[in-house]
Amino acid sequence: MRTVARAERAERAARSLPAWATDPSSAERLAHEWVAEHRPGAVVAGSRAHSVLYRGPGDLSMRIGVRLDGRGLAVVGDELTLMVHDRAGEVAVTALPDDPFLPTLAEVLESRTVELLLRDAGLGPADRAGQSVCRAEVVHHPREGACVLRLHGGGVEAYAKVYPREEEATAAAEAAEAVYAVGRGRALGPGGEVVRLPRVLTACAPLRTTVLESVTSAGSSPVVTDGPVGPAESARALRAFHGLRPKGRLPRVTARSHVDHVRREQALVETAWPAVAKEVDDTLHEATSVLEGVAARGSEPVLCHGDFTPGQLVRAREGLALLDLDTLALGDPAADLGRFLAYEAVRAARLSHAPAPTSATRETVLAAYGTTPGGEDPTRLRARVAAYERLNLALIALRATRRLKAARTALALTLLDSADAIPGRPT
Repeated sequence: MRTVARAERAERAARSLPAWATDPSSAERLAHEWVAEHRPGAVVAGSRAHSVLYRGPGDLSMRIGVRLDGRGLAVVGDELTLMVHDRAGEVAVTALPDDPFLPTLAEVLESRTVELLLRDAGLGPADRAGQSVCRAEVVHHPREGACVLRLHGGGVEAYAKVYPREEEATAAAEAAEAVYAVGRGRALGPGGEVVRLPRVLTACAPLRTTVLESVTSAGSSPVVTDGPVGPAESARALRAFHGLRPKGRLPRVTARSHVDHVRREQALVETAWPAVAKEVDDTLHEATSVLEGVAARGSEPVLCHGDFTPGQLVRAREGLALLDLDTLALGDPAADLGRFLAYEAVRAARLSHAPAPTSATRETVLAAYGTTPGGEDPTRLRARVAAYERLNLALIALRATRRLKAARTALALTLLDSADAIPGRPT
């Protein structure tokens, strides 16, 4: 019942936002107005509002999926996505790929640009009858961060990531290249585990874009469907990755950095959902007290993924492939382990519809992970892993609140309630 009550509170708070963000009829009206002005002759056959994001007081954005009928449409599949942004009451509507937060996305999606990127990547797509056969499709277009594209051309395939800022693209490419160079794209675990890493093929700073090899295309360890990657296998793969020693400078992420990140999200949520923000207070105080002791002792940093979740590993012909190397940094190995456990708990709870304590999974993961690259016994990791797990559950709840996902907010908060106390925390 507490989960339901939390979801209802979050939904009530959402209703205080602008009507177009929560009222389907408002989204439909915006879709009709935009299509009438920009797609003469087309008719809106259906529309659906989704992906709302609260960015702060007076700053809200949303997407509207629109199905069209009519002739002469320059839209693949007679569908389009509208981007709605309300800043201080001024509502602007554009159509994807014209994304104000990704100013180069539209250019990168053009066939000629795809061809140039593939050539720069050394893939050399062929033309047929003098016409380019290159194209790009959107794989993942998040509300914040880089957009992932799949590039095709002349029988070759690669992936591209388009970033909001030029410096983000440059930093991500440099870090990924440094890590790839250590073992030529392979991390080896103590038990012989093989983890493949995607190689950066080229980077174009003006386009804020990097191009990476496809770990699923022919000739580069095609993915085989052999079931999901479980927690123990994920832990062993992460241990292999943590053992890499890249040359060059990488950012250092401390325990304080992680706590401050969650605090910023909490402060933002508090401006519209103070009750939700307050519910994570105890978790933040508890995790901070545990992690501050780590900072005082000075744990040895390792190469961290920074966004290690159950979806970041896929099966390949030789072992596993680790994706999404945008957040590489030096830090505490417990941070990657705790983040994985938080997202694994949410995934498992959604499948079983029954949130449960996560201590059993935590012990399985720690046993499979073993000793850290610095020689630290897994039993000494336990308190830090639990602290980072709790921090990430709080972060999931806060982010879900900003996206008006009341059920996910309630689930994450319920998992925080059901989680065991952090071992070793001050009492």
